[in-house]
Amino acid sequence: MALVIILLVIVGAVLIYGFIKMVNALFNPTIKRLEAKKQRILKTDNPYIVSHRNKIHNDRMYDEYLEWLDRNGGDLPFEKWKSQEELIADHKINKSMKF
Repeated sequence: MALVIILLVIVGAVLIYGFIKMVNALFNPTIKRLEAKKQRILKTDNPYIVSHRNKIHNDRMYDEYLEWLDRNGGDLPFEKWKSQEELIADHKINKSMKF
């Protein structure tokens, strides 16, 4: 009787181990792909992501500056600093508008 119980426990352990390996084989590639995409999005070596983050940061800082001016006197604000990409785009637009 004890031998039957031991065999059932061993067979159960093998089935559970096999089930875990099967689930891991099915879902692990998907999880790895999602993690790789997440890491790629978080990377700072992508120049497009860095430029976009810098532009968003610049917009926030300028908005904060305007709020500060409103609270502390309301002088005429400085012109907003533009990134190199924005300056190039403005130059191209101005150049194309001239006849």
